Amino acid sequence: MTNDHGTAADTGDDPAADPLDTLALRGGPMSDAEVREYEARPYARDGVAVRRWDERAKVPDARVPDFARYRPLLEALRR
Repeated sequence: MTNDHGTAADTGDDPAADPLDTLALRGGPMSDAEVREYEARPYARDGVAVRRWDERAKVPDARVPDFARYRPLLEALRR
């Protein structure tokens, strides 16, 4: 559902490959009413953020911070 929302409401900043190939298999993009319903959910923004991170992770040769950058966050979340 998050991917469908992204396709319906995206501002075009998604650098990953076009998800429309599989979107048709799921019934197409959300309608405006479905987007509003999804966005009203408590964690909708978080779901969209995770989906965008997932899409960006698919970019070949993307430059990302090394593990040390994330270690403090991961340590804090572990507690």
